[in-house]
Amino acid sequence: MSIGVLCISLTACNDKNSFLDKKYEGFWADTWWTYEFNRDGQFIFRSEGHYGNVVDSGFYVIKDSLMFLNPTTDWPVFHDVLKTKLRIIDSNCLRDFNSNYYCTSVVTINQLNEKEWAFQDNVIFILDNLQIVKDKKESISSKYPKTEDLGFRIIYSGILIIDHKEFYKFDLSMYDLTHGPLICLSFLATKEPFDIFEYENGYENKFSSVLMRAD
Repeated sequence: MSIGVLCISLTACNDKNSFLDKKYEGFWADTWWTYEFNRDGQFIFRSEGHYGNVVDSGFYVIKDSLMFLNPTTDWPVFHDVLKTKLRIIDSNCLRDFNSNYYCTSVVTINQLNEKEWAFQDNVIFILDNLQIVKDKKESISSKYPKTEDLGFRIIYSGILIIDHKEFYKFDLSMYDLTHGPLICLSFLATKEPFDIFEYENGYENKFSSVLMRAD
């Protein structure tokens, strides 16, 4: 007896066939990643490249615009290469919550990646020039020897879901010789409408736009 695809909503059930018997490919960390979804409710995951040649499988569930994967082994999950939650962009493209795309067309992957990188570069440029970031760097630097390079930089840290909305998290990071990498400030950005908010863990629902503050 075959096991059908478990879908939790009428829309998901109607759309599930859109993902069957297709290969969704992505490229990051010098590695090709492939997801295939079968009619019996199972998926196959493959990697080729820097992370090695890995094949894994398991079951998947579709709920609204999300796809949840339950693999049979833990290695690729522990190494954060097999993504257990994917956002459905459309029937030909998926996205993980590190902003990596997996599509049926390489052209589409490249187009989406270029847009995503442009968005991230723009946010990083804005944050690097914010007074709050400059002040934080100066304050921290004053506590260290002048000869120590703290390696300040803005890094993109993935997507958070807050109140059913996606926020793109960016951190001001540094490197401490004793404690290693440290996060000094965190920000959340939105695409539509475009905005950037200062973010504090535990106070994620209290937003303050740094763009309006800068004006």
